[in-house]
Amino acid sequence: MKSIFIFLASLCLTTSLQAKEMHGFTFSDNVELQGQNLTLNGLGVRLATFFKVKVYVAGLYLAKPAKTEAEVVAQTQNKLIELRFLTSVDKSKLKDAWSEGFKKNLGADGYSKVSEAVSTLNAYMSSMNKEQIMKFATVGDSVFVTVKGKDFPPIKNEYFAQNFLKVFIGPVPPNEELKKGLLGAN
Repeated sequence: MKSIFIFLASLCLTTSLQAKEMHGFTFSDNVELQGQNLTLNGLGVRLATFFKVKVYVAGLYLAKPAKTEAEVVAQTQNKLIELRFLTSVDKSKLKDAWSEGFKKNLGADGYSKVSEAVSTLNAYMSSMNKEQIMKFATVGDSVFVTVKGKDFPPIKNEYFAQNFLKVFIGPVPPNEELKKGLLGAN
């Protein structure tokens, strides 16, 4: 438990002089995660349903710029993705989206390696309202989760941590606009 608090204490997010804005949310160009400087790689918006309802804006922070899924996954440094909600989403829909996202992007063999981690992630979920935030930091073999300002114990699973961002930028992302934005195409 002590290591969790040490990690959370070191999760210092510092605002730079410049920032990027999308749908009313401002994202810092740089953040610091456990003493490592991360740069905003891109911003994307999650669209849902045929009507393209805007669900959240996501900001992806990396140690080195990346334009492809392979470049992101290959980075062994810390990574951070922040989701800022534009509308309310029920907890059950979030849990379904996580499970479906990992199954689609990792395949049956890959999902079998992360199913327990996904169950833990789903246990951390809560219904989200407009302007609420989720953060996910991958550090080494763990994923650190913050939901509405509450920090949860890290999910320790090397394969899960290595492939976590595939849910957003993998072969079957929630929507192409989100993937393109996070990979810096906007």
